[in-house]
Amino acid sequence: EKGYWKGIDSAWNRTYLEVGIHNITLQFDGIRIYNTGYNGSFRTWLRLYETEEWKRIDEMEYFTNDYNYTDFQRPPAEFNEVYTDNGTDTDEDELYNNLTIDVGVNVRSAGYYEVKGELYDIRGNYIERAKNSTYLNTGNQAVKLDFNGMKIRQNGVNGTFQLNYLSLYNTRDWIQLDYIDDAYTTVYYNYTDFQTISPCYTYTKEYVTYGWDEISTPDQNWTSCDDCSYNYVLPWNFTFFCENHNSIQISTNGLITFPPDTSSHCCSPDLENTVAIAPFWGDLSQACGEGTNISVQDKGDRVVVVWYSGTCGRGCLNKDLFEVILYENGKIRFNYNYLNNIPKNVGAGISNAIVYYNNIWGNCTSVVYSPANVTETVLGDLNGDGFINMDDVILLLNYVGNPTAHPANEDAADVNCNGVVNMGDVILLLNHVNNLWSM
Repeated sequence: EKGYWKGIDSAWNRTYLEVGIHNITLQFDGIRIYNTGYNGSFRTWLRLYETEEWKRIDEMEYFTNDYNYTDFQRPPAEFNEVYTDNGTDTDEDELYNNLTIDVGVNVRSAGYYEVKGELYDIRGNYIERAKNSTYLNTGNQAVKLDFNGMKIRQNGVNGTFQLNYLSLYNTRDWIQLDYIDDAYTTVYYNYTDFQTISPCYTYTKEYVTYGWDEISTPDQNWTSCDDCSYNYVLPWNFTFFCENHNSIQISTNGLITFPPDTSSHCCSPDLENTVAIAPFWGDLSQACGEGTNISVQDKGDRVVVVWYSGTCGRGCLNKDLFEVILYENGKIRFNYNYLNNIPKNVGAGISNAIVYYNNIWGNCTSVVYSPANVTETVLGDLNGDGFINMDDVILLLNYVGNPTAHPANEDAADVNCNGVVNMGDVILLLNHVNNLWSM
């Protein structure tokens, strides 16, 4: 497109040519030209290759004749820039579960289409993206985009909201039919109009004293793979944002997801929109030299997952060592031993694609996420199951013998409250359990 040279389309033609002069036809999509709204001459860059070794033989620049964009094929559907918005209460609790924006589409050819866009608050902060794939009849139609009320509540900003980056696709061939950068501004809302965050969506985040949980004998050990995802069956159900899981998917890119999501999620972190436990999500690789691996060990009340990894495309001399500990009671601990080869983009935190929590990362750093129902510490309840019994005595004894064997409720270990965890706490807890049995 002449002037500021905005790319419109690309085309190619691969064919066998005899000796002599030939005319080769390149066909550029008329709908994409129409969507530019540009009248005038178009600039093309032409390149000629031989296809055996793909060597470039020649290239040239060519300017077309002048055209009006209306000379070209109109898209089968386009936005008519008619919008409405409202809060939607789906469970009759007088709070909005969604902010619903109706997007107007003028349909010339009935079929399946997809509309998607992103929501921003009045300060320009990103909140969420939404999409809707549906069948549309001819004429002016309204397509609903539902933006999650809990995400708006978590964002905590009153005001109008902006619908940006609005796009329309034909789902048959996924050609973009229309696009608007700044599409629509909603009416004013208070964030407290929207759905409160469920208690089981609530976690506390605490940066704790660094301590590494060493894997002695791994149950699983995977090596030499880039962009892989491995399944591991848990010894118990693990509750994450209200959902119970009996297995996990461990990605070489530094995150854990849950089946049926088996993607390795390469390579740009998108924690806000992914159900994930992500200690160090980036473009990592296990195919990075001898000893590079992912190891997993079941330690009774917890499962430890360790990544020893390089960063894809940036060499493998300086590797990263970090781990996740999943506790039976739902707690999650990140331990960062050393991080020497940092990816371009890093995601660190937990998310259910509605509510998310971020954390900082660095050498010799530990962070613990605790679900709301296990944040209260009961002295002696080391596994956090709500009961004090011999299981807790065994965990405490192991912890005294090996301080790196972090139990789920580490704060419950100082039974006598003297600031030190030692055999005195074990004896006191054992006497307490024996007294319970004798009652």
